[in-house]
Amino acid sequence: MTEVAELLMPNTEDIQDKDDANDAETSKKRKPGRPKNDVWNFFIEIGARVQGHCDGIQGHCDAKCKECDWEKKANAKSEELETHIGFQCIKANYQLKEKYMNIIQN
Repeated sequence: MTEVAELLMPNTEDIQDKDDANDAETSKKRKPGRPKNDVWNFFIEIGARVQGHCDGIQGHCDAKCKECDWEKKANAKSEELETHIGFQCIKANYQLKEKYMNIIQN
């Protein structure tokens, strides 16, 4: 190979080392399980989860609505929180209520 070709070709060992380092960093940042439902943006997690505490361990936290302070005790699930925002929360704005009414109905 010519000197120019050698300079233009990337060193695959360096690239592999960087990829391995990036994979290790990414795996440390990820939480286990599926991502949280967007409805949780309108609630505060409180109390202990079914298995462990509210720190990323499996299970469901209790929830408190940021709009009206309604609390769901014992294993708050996304569907229940969507129902609260869509049909029960008296302080949620109309667009938010309509969004969650459509989610529940579909």
